[in-house]
Amino acid sequence: MNLLQRVFMNVSFKSLGEVGRKVIGFGFVIFLARTLGDKGLGKYGFLLLYTNLFAMVADAGLNTLYARESAKEPQSRQQTMSALLLIKLILSAVTAILVASVTYVLIAAGKIDLSSADLLPLALFALYWILNTMIDLVNAVYIERQRLAYDAAINLGHRALAVVLGVVLVLVFRNVLAVSASYVIAAVVSLVATCFVVASRFKIRPWPSLRTGRVRHLLLEALPLIFSLFFSFVYFHIDVVMLRMFTNEAVVGWYVASFKILEFTMLLPGAAAMVVLPLFAKQFVRDREQLVVISGQLVRILFGAGLFVAFVLTTLAGRIIPIFGKDFGPQSQLALQILVWTIPLIYVDYVLIYLLVASSHQRKNAIAAFFCAMLNISLNYALIPSYSYKGAAAATVVTQVLLMMLSAHFVRKPLPSFRMCKYILRVAAAGAFAGAALWLARGLGSELQCVVTLAVFAICLLLFKGVTKEDKELLSQLLARGNASRQTIS
Repeated sequence: MNLLQRVFMNVSFKSLGEVGRKVIGFGFVIFLARTLGDKGLGKYGFLLLYTNLFAMVADAGLNTLYARESAKEPQSRQQTMSALLLIKLILSAVTAILVASVTYVLIAAGKIDLSSADLLPLALFALYWILNTMIDLVNAVYIERQRLAYDAAINLGHRALAVVLGVVLVLVFRNVLAVSASYVIAAVVSLVATCFVVASRFKIRPWPSLRTGRVRHLLLEALPLIFSLFFSFVYFHIDVVMLRMFTNEAVVGWYVASFKILEFTMLLPGAAAMVVLPLFAKQFVRDREQLVVISGQLVRILFGAGLFVAFVLTTLAGRIIPIFGKDFGPQSQLALQILVWTIPLIYVDYVLIYLLVASSHQRKNAIAAFFCAMLNISLNYALIPSYSYKGAAAATVVTQVLLMMLSAHFVRKPLPSFRMCKYILRVAAAGAFAGAALWLARGLGSELQCVVTLAVFAICLLLFKGVTKEDKELLSQLLARGNASRQTIS
């Protein structure tokens, strides 16, 4: 089995779990929007994302670090897991202190308006995120071993349990506290389940230990990932927090509805990126030129897929938004039509970020994320007071452009032959013509406008040779593997 075939098999498992998880989660958001209304969804979105902002400290990219280190040194898997779990406990304590102290300061300063009834769900959401980062770290064993069926089952079961409990509790209590309680219960059950599987099936005890000599080394390696994840989250989610500071829960609800659709589209690149990380790490040591070829193909394919999704959502936004209920209308539709243009950029950036991590250049990613976070905060501060959710959406798009440019620049250091423009130029040209067709067809119905736009995009891809012979060969290999038996990948 060659490298690309292995990627496909694991992406299939990862995608299956992610699709199920995202579909269930997206359905639950629709349920919350219809049950709690725009203000209820706004409160849910704010508390969830606000606490997740601090959870980036507890996350620290330790699951990524485990996958990379264990791929390079398989004999040290147990020591690596024990050391990372100890680091995880320390960072979780820091996270809890940060949530409590920063929230107190913001309330005292009048920057956020939270009632006493909001504090308990806020605390439970913070606990949920901490537990979730622990689950991700233990699940990294499946990713490193390329046993993605386990990862898919755990994540899918976790989300299904949270949603079932959430639906029952929300129907009974009709508040956000019910949601936060269901999330925590599901996270506890999932953490116990994945620890049992890892210990019994893979013989790795998910238990912290002070006797390992790897703690200091791994903590130093994790620090750039902490800053990178934190700043990445800031530039991508600080808009919700700042919207709440400058507007109200209803406006936040409109924006969250469109943002949840955007998150749903991250299925493909998210699954592909986590699967290819261990393979990228191994290939970086064995054959860097082959790594450049494979990553270039992934960039081209994901950029084209991102443009396809963006065109579909832009034309059909008016048909999609009403599923959230009567409180969500033109405001959410416009926010979605702006946000979708981050999709092709995000798809590409998944590959770039994991190339940096695989080549041990995550510090560069932290630098890029820092500048993007500063830009995003500045743009949100300048635009939200005057343009509300439209300004927040525009700030996200501009920031994502900068991140992709910086990431592509930094990848050139470990991989000098990597040429971003070479991979996306023809696809971008096809996208430009399709964008013109979208504008010219604006007087048509949304469905016909969508068909015309996608047809022009497909024709231009063929004319400009945006789909290469190598891409066709890759697709043929992947389709051939799709009919193969689900053999265990070693």
